[in-house]
Amino acid sequence: ELTYAQLNAQANQLAHYLREQGVGPDSLVGLCLERSFDMVIAVLGIIKAGGAYVPIDPAYPANRKEYILNDTQVSCLLSHQLIALGTELSNDISRLDLDAPQLEEKLASYSTDNLARLPQQSDKNLVYVIYTSGSTGQPKGVMIEHHTVMNFLMVTLDDFIPEHVEGAVVSSTLSFDATVGSLYPPLFAGRYIELIPDDERLMYALKACLLETERSLLFKITPSHLDAIGRLEGISPNTISQHVLVVAGEQFVAKILKEWSQTLLPSSLFINEYGPTETTVGSTIYPCVQEKIIAMDSAAGVPIGKPLGNVELFILNENQTLTPQEAPGELYIGGSGLARGYLNKPELTLEKFVTNPFDKTGQSKLYRTGDLVRYDELGNVRFIGRVDDQIKIRGYRIELSEIEHYIAKDSRVDSCLVLAKDTDSGKQLFAYLSLLPNCINEHEQVIDEIHHQLINGLPDYMVPTRMFFIKEWPLNANGKIDKKSLPIDTQKKGVADGDKPASELEKELAVVWSDLLKIPYDTISVNSDSIVGYL
Repeated sequence: ELTYAQLNAQANQLAHYLREQGVGPDSLVGLCLERSFDMVIAVLGIIKAGGAYVPIDPAYPANRKEYILNDTQVSCLLSHQLIALGTELSNDISRLDLDAPQLEEKLASYSTDNLARLPQQSDKNLVYVIYTSGSTGQPKGVMIEHHTVMNFLMVTLDDFIPEHVEGAVVSSTLSFDATVGSLYPPLFAGRYIELIPDDERLMYALKACLLETERSLLFKITPSHLDAIGRLEGISPNTISQHVLVVAGEQFVAKILKEWSQTLLPSSLFINEYGPTETTVGSTIYPCVQEKIIAMDSAAGVPIGKPLGNVELFILNENQTLTPQEAPGELYIGGSGLARGYLNKPELTLEKFVTNPFDKTGQSKLYRTGDLVRYDELGNVRFIGRVDDQIKIRGYRIELSEIEHYIAKDSRVDSCLVLAKDTDSGKQLFAYLSLLPNCINEHEQVIDEIHHQLINGLPDYMVPTRMFFIKEWPLNANGKIDKKSLPIDTQKKGVADGDKPASELEKELAVVWSDLLKIPYDTISVNSDSIVGYL
């Protein structure tokens, strides 16, 4: 446990030290820490010093960490001694391990008083830079300013932290901007924060916080997490807790909402939130009230709702003119949530942050989301799909072209295609490769080697579930690749009845493998290594 007084004192000591190191307005400071007290202290310390934090997930591959460090040119990197970067830091970056005894002793000598505001500090300074998947084969850094975060927090605070909510559970990485919606609201409201460790206990810890308590808590969670927890053994309804669950990161299907809101957590409030990183965490919310949930088609997506305060929504056609009521179009977002743009990518910033055609002064901008949406008869926005090939899996935004670019770097690959398809185990990534003629006879070995390159080079959520060798691309009548004809089979055939889990222990282990590998439970054999086929 850490009290507010202790948190503030330690954040101030770190901030005084960082100021001494030259950190000030718009200074970028790297942050490579797992969920811990030091992570929260570091975030607040960087902000208090006037700088902006750049979260780097410790689980990222070495080359992704290296790219972010090189792109941001951070002045220093806050980390822990046991966290391996897998890359050498340049001489311009000082690594500060917050658990190193020498640094702990040094920080203890600094003042615990709040810092004075620097004259050049303003709400237009950066507060963080978060990297998202990029279509050019490299991630892109989204620059977020203080005033946009404050706008999001102030218009959502009453919805996220009502009086009866005691605290919040933080279970996502800092490099996923949804964490802003669970980390900051309790600090604003004086409630407690419970940090779930970054390890294999995550799902079971979330299950306990959701279903095995009488407390009422705030959760920021993805639909995939809810679906996975709902499949765990031994779950039972919690009719007492009045949680607030802000569900975000990917499309929320009514089937999952109904299971949780009507059976598992009938006294809790579910809020569907939508918003790209470029518009600061959330741009719309849809509170899910029971009478509307009952009427929903289980196969349909939950509406993403109406704009948050100071956010503007425009549904436009390809000519950037308004679509008729209930007609589909691309969603453009304006107002107080817009990011400054992309770090070191002025051309991409101009492409995605366009002049607002409805502002006669020509001063304001709109962000092109690339999401296809429409208004329903009640004025709520409904998500239809992507205008391009950007998708979300388990809350992570992924550019399929980035994965294709990475695969195509291998000299043995002739062409490739990556698709996200719905399976019995949820949305999964599938990669399809055609190889150069001299590699075709060894295609199994080649694909295995490329798969290992992906594991070592990309975050785990971007590694395809299965990779297929394609001798000849299937084409449709228009001469284009017939994507529907490409295989998506994830099942290992021939699991005989005698190989299926029988004892309670075997069934429990099979559930663990099913959840971990996102594969159907009924395809898991107890007597063979059939699971290897999914790795």
